[in-house]
Amino acid sequence: MLRAASIGTGWWGTELAAAVQGKSREIGIVACASLDAQSRAEFADRFNVRAAESFEQILADPEIEAVLLATPHSLHAKHAIAAASAGKHVYVEKPFTLTVDQGRQTIAACRAAGRVLAVGHNRRLLAGLALLKQLIDGGRLGTVLHVEANFSTAEGLAFAPGAWRLSRTESPGGAMFTLGVHVVDWLHHLFGPVARVTAQFRRRVMAHDIDDTASALLEFESGVTGYLGAMYAAPYTNYVHIFGSRANAVFRASQPESPNVRPSLFVQRADGGRELIDVPWVDTLHLQLERFAGACRGKGKVAVTGEEALANVAAMAAIIASAADGQAKAPEYAER
Repeated sequence: MLRAASIGTGWWGTELAAAVQGKSREIGIVACASLDAQSRAEFADRFNVRAAESFEQILADPEIEAVLLATPHSLHAKHAIAAASAGKHVYVEKPFTLTVDQGRQTIAACRAAGRVLAVGHNRRLLAGLALLKQLIDGGRLGTVLHVEANFSTAEGLAFAPGAWRLSRTESPGGAMFTLGVHVVDWLHHLFGPVARVTAQFRRRVMAHDIDDTASALLEFESGVTGYLGAMYAAPYTNYVHIFGSRANAVFRASQPESPNVRPSLFVQRADGGRELIDVPWVDTLHLQLERFAGACRGKGKVAVTGEEALANVAAMAAIIASAADGQAKAPEYAER
C-alpha cells in the first residue's frame, strides 16, 4: 500500500481521503498537514492518521512515499516541486498550476527526481466521457462540427468571506478557472488542442469581488468549434453536447456523483432514430487515486498526466487573457 500524506485538510482534502481510507488496498493516508490547527486535528481524528504542524515535517518523514496536495492554487507548484525534490510522488489537485511556466517547472522537477506526477482531474474518469470518446472515435457521430458545454453550480454564493476561492489571485476567472477547467480537460481529451479562444467574464450577483458568470468561444485545431460556459451562482449544470454530421450526443453528469443520481447519455441520429445509453456510476476520486498509487508502483499510468494538465492551464490562461482585453488569444501549449 502506498503511504501518502494529505496536505490540506479542508473540504477537498477530506473528500480525497474519504474516497480511499479504509476502502483501498493500493493507497492509504498515514499523515496530514494543515496550517489550520482545528481542521488538522479533526482530519487526523476522523481518518486515524498522524497530524503534522508543517509541510516540512511531512517532507522529512521517510515513511511517507507520496503527498496529496489539496492546497490553494498558488501553492501547487511550490509544494509539488518541494515534494518531488524530497523524494515523494506527487498528486496535485486541479487546476494544476496558475501559469504555464509554473507547470513546466513542476513537470521538470518531478521528472528530474524520478517521481510520479498526477493531476486531479477526476471527472476525466466519468463513464459518460469514455462513452462519448468511443462514439467519436468509432465514427458514429460522423464529422464533429461543434460542441457546447457547461459546468455551473451555486457554490460560489455559499463561500464564507475570506475563503481563498474568492481570491482573484487564487482563482483568476472565478467560475471559469475553478469549474470550467474540468470541461476544458474533457474537450482536450475529446477534440485535441485549442487554436484560439474568445472569452467574457462578468460579476452579476456575487457579493465578493469574483466573477460568477463566464463564457468562451473555442476554435480547435481540428476545425471543431465550441462554446464553454461556467457560472458560480446558478443551479447545478454539467453537460457536453456534441453536434455531428451523422448524430448528436448529449452527456449530462450527475450531481453529486452518486449511484442514486444517475448520469445520462442521449444520441439523436440524422435518420431520426434516438438512443439512450446506460451510463454506469464511477467513483472517480477512488479510481484516480488508485491509478496514482499503481503508477507509483510501476503498474499502469495516472489518469491525467502533468503534460495533459499543462495543456489545460495553457487554455485557461488564454481564456483569462481574452476576457481581460476582449481579443482572441491562442493558448501557449508547452509541447507540440
